[in-house]
Order: sequence, then structure tokens, then C-alpha cells
Amino acid sequence: MDLGIRVLRAFDPNRIEPDRIGDFTKWWDPNKINWFTESGALAQYFPQYFDIWWDPEKYNWKAASRELAQSCCEHFHKWWDPEKFDWARGSRYLAQHCSKHFDIWWDPERFNWEASWTLALHCSECFHKWWDPERFNWVEGSGYLAQYCNKYFDIWWDPEKYDWGHYSWALAKHCSEYFDRWWDSKKYNWRDASYELIEYCCKHFHKWWEPSHIALDVTAVEKLIDCCEQYCDKWLPVVLSKVRTIAKVAAFVLDRVDDVRRTLLKETLQRR
Repeated sequence: MDLGIRVLRAFDPNRIEPDRIGDFTKWWDPNKINWFTESGALAQYFPQYFDIWWDPEKYNWKAASRELAQSCCEHFHKWWDPEKFDWARGSRYLAQHCSKHFDIWWDPERFNWEASWTLALHCSECFHKWWDPERFNWVEGSGYLAQYCNKYFDIWWDPEKYDWGHYSWALAKHCSEYFDRWWDSKKYNWRDASYELIEYCCKHFHKWWEPSHIALDVTAVEKLIDCCEQYCDKWLPVVLSKVRTIAKVAAFVLDRVDDVRRTLLKETLQRR
């Protein structure tokens, strides 16, 4: 059932009419509303009437703090109360929707650090204020650090804490300028992040090129042609020896490379 309709049912169960939801001022009665179950619906559906319905003593902070952060951020200064706010379930929504008020609500002792990935995602400009490598959720937040906090790479980088399994691709795509700092062929997730390595770290080709680790499918070959053509003499012979559909790949390559590479390809094919 729509939460807005539940608000109506709370004070008038016989008149559940969706078209009345927008006519807030006519049906609103703070003494008839079920604050325990419908506080979140008020914040979510009627933020424009905040000044009419807001009552910090009646509002169900435990169940509906996140709706305040989500939908009533424009009224932040009117409702914010760090003592009543449900930090356990609402922290991520403060970071996501109330980042412009960061200096007001930030409290490292109350913030739910399981949701700290949202700090990297939405509060990167306040990085120096919230960063704590021991509390940060590296499992869910490593990729967001690489993507949104890459300019602070020298501060947060820790190869032992970083989640290589899930976010190697983020290092290649967003932190290529720091390649020499983070590159580790033993920790890098070759299986899931080879494409990003080829596409975004081509200038470091000689440092990472290990053909035995890369699945040279057609997509990988296409990226090699687009991004690493200057190293064609290194990867082309390997491609032709590994790819099952040699004829298909060869035709694809012939259409894309210049005369020098085309000649090299033909000579390689003749030798086969």
C-alpha cells in the first residue's frame, strides 16, 4: 500500500482517496495522525508542508530519521537534532543528501562507519575531516575512494586494506596516474579487470604486460588495438597464437591498423 494512502487511513480509514493526498492542508490533523507508523510518510510525501506538520516531540525518530535526511534536507536546520537522530540507520542518508551541511552534523563517534563508503561517494570535498583508515569500510568503499577521492590517493592508499578482488578495475580506471604506487601483479584481479588495465594504463604497457594473465578474447583485442597499437609488435603474435577464432580477429585487425601493422600481421599469418 502506498505510504501516502496509509497517512490518510491513519486519520480517516473510510476515505482512502489518492487524489486527496495533494490537498494536505484540508485533511491534516496532528491529533489524528499515527505518528508512530506514519512519520516517514510525512517526510517523504509532504516535505513542502514541513513547517505545518513538523513536531520533534511526536515524530518517530527511530523509524524515520532517514526520511528526514532524504526528503527534508532543505529544512535541515529546523529538524536536526544529533541526540534524537537514528545514526545507526540514518548515517548513510546524511552523507548522501545532507553533504552541504557536513560541518554541522559530522560526528565521528556517532556516525555509523559501516556506511562510510557514502562519505567517499558524496563527501569527498570534506575528505580531510572524516578520513580514518582504521574505521573506514574498505570492503564496500575501496572503489569509491579510487573513483571519488583519487586526488587524495597518497593519503588513503594502503595495499593491505584495499579490496583488490572487487575494485582492481577502479585503480586502473581512476588512479592510472599513480600506477607506479599501486601496481602489484600478484594482487591485481586480472580476471575481472584486464579490460580497464588495457584501456586506461596503456602508457605503462611494458610494466603490466603479462599475456599469460590476460584473457585475450575479442573485446580485449579490440581494446589493445584502440589503446595499445604502438605496442602491436608485443601483443599481436600472442593474440594470434591464443585466440581460437584467428581468422575473425585477423580480419578485424586488418580493418583497424595501419600499413606497418598490417604487414606484420600478414607475415605472422604466413608463418602459421
